[in-house]
Amino acid sequence: MEEKKNKRYRQTFTFEGRRYEVTAKSEEGLIIKTAMRKRDLEEGKRIVSGSSLFREWAEEWLLTYKKPAVKPITYQTVAGVVHSTLNPALGQMPIKSIKPVHCQRVLNSLDGCTSYHLKRVRGILREIFKAAVDNELVLQDPTERLTTPLASGGSHRAITDAERSTILKVAETNPRGAWVLVMLYCGLRPHETTLLRGRHVDRSAKILHVPGTKTKNAVRDVPIPDVLLAKLPHVGPFEYLFMSAQGHQLNTGIMARWWRTFKNAMNVELGCKVYRNKVVPPYRVAPDLTPYCLRHTFCTDLQSAGVPINVAKELMGHSDISLTAKIYTHHSETAFQNAAALINQFHCGMRCGNEAAKR
Repeated sequence: MEEKKNKRYRQTFTFEGRRYEVTAKSEEGLIIKTAMRKRDLEEGKRIVSGSSLFREWAEEWLLTYKKPAVKPITYQTVAGVVHSTLNPALGQMPIKSIKPVHCQRVLNSLDGCTSYHLKRVRGILREIFKAAVDNELVLQDPTERLTTPLASGGSHRAITDAERSTILKVAETNPRGAWVLVMLYCGLRPHETTLLRGRHVDRSAKILHVPGTKTKNAVRDVPIPDVLLAKLPHVGPFEYLFMSAQGHQLNTGIMARWWRTFKNAMNVELGCKVYRNKVVPPYRVAPDLTPYCLRHTFCTDLQSAGVPINVAKELMGHSDISLTAKIYTHHSETAFQNAAALINQFHCGMRCGNEAAKR
């Protein structure tokens, strides 16, 4: 214990490996405040101060500000961003030591994600630090002048190689696996999966007749890859291919539950713990991974496979080729390598032809 010139007393102590500091105007007040601080720590209470780590304040913000104000599904999404994106980057830093450059690096690390996801992460960061300013944990908001990096250009994105690997592994045993794979391997819109009946699956020709309803172009035939054909349910010609547990046609609510349980299975596969049948954060799956990302990936896979854009337009069920082009403009390493090989093959052929002509 030491006395400062301004007549304030200070004492430090360690609890569960972390050092805490208490100050007071009198020696008696210091003893009381130290005892209260230790009691709060032993009782598991969250202590918020300028020395709090970002992850500690983020948890306080989630429970105090966010959870009471939004629907449970929205809260789960926001908490997912905090646990999977913000805490890994800023979690161990004291809230008062975080500078604008640290927040900008978080956004820069998401370069190429959808504009929607970037705006969501930026918005959550801003809310967390605005509340920190209101509580006098920081003097200035480090998120005021953040710049948003280049987005992928739309509200959806293609899945990463790591996500694909996890999806395929979980789909092997998950009851919703075939439903997920139809969107990935055949590029169906989520709503289109609710319309599929047994008669739409031509197993001998390996063709899926998609009864799209969005536009007349949405009605189309799509090849069924061998890896998917064996996984499709066998149902009667007029029965729905995918049905609820009660045997009803899928709707938006059922699909939302199916996707949520599939993502939970992905989180568990990636190492998340489960407590009382609920996945415990931090979550491993990106919050912006949606069923539409699977359809987006189907289109980028067509590009990587060298499928001409006019054919891809038909397979996607787009009404305008410009819609397909927006996805085809995304960089694909495989497509680049295929193009390089074709260009090299073309020039080799030209050279060989010229040499033969000289002879």
